[in-house]
Amino acid sequence: MPKQYRSPTDGAPRRDRSRRSRPDEPVALRDARCRFVVDFLRWTNQRSPVHVTELVDEFLVGEMDDLPREERPAVRRDVYHSFSRHCLPELEAAGLVFYDRLPDTVSLR
Repeated sequence: MPKQYRSPTDGAPRRDRSRRSRPDEPVALRDARCRFVVDFLRWTNQRSPVHVTELVDEFLVGEMDDLPREERPAVRRDVYHSFSRHCLPELEAAGLVFYDRLPDTVSLR
């Protein structure tokens, strides 16, 4: 059974949506989904590229069980598009990750 992601900063399960952004952090990290990507890559010590769908799966752990089966594909698609069109390009521009669009992978810089 794979271990469940826990935030490296406070040990809270998965991600803390109540956490407020700090004025001194990069703009890209003010978004909860973007913070999740960086936290996940740091926590798992990912130096090798991770496929974006793996990030989506980790982000949605525990949430998909609460959704009706017919809504799950739309939610996965929404998170995937949020990562690939918003979070990952912003994190790459901030110099925090390397996002390779062709194989659709991301790694820490």
